[in-house]
Amino acid sequence: MSSSQARPLHFFECEGSETVRDGVYYGLPVIKFKQQSGFADFLFSFTRRAFVTRDGEALATNEFLDQRTQEVQAVFVFYSPDVGTTSVMQVRTLLRLSGLMEHLA
Repeated sequence: MSSSQARPLHFFECEGSETVRDGVYYGLPVIKFKQQSGFADFLFSFTRRAFVTRDGEALATNEFLDQRTQEVQAVFVFYSPDVGTTSVMQVRTLLRLSGLMEHLA
């Protein structure tokens, strides 16, 4: 795999070591978007990098989504300069884990 290709994103990692402290997760403050609260970042930060650095600390990107994640929303903004239009697409994924999860060696 070349360095320009995205590495696989493992959605159901075990619980990550990072926790929400004082309304901050992965160095990101809680924001409101369309009457919902959450943590926002650029998708590129988590699909093309093994870690992000926040407040001088390196954090593994593969732990951003873990077994505690209940919902993921992605907002894509497209701009067409030729006609001066902007389009917004929002994708919402509900992650509901149930049953037994086994770890294979």
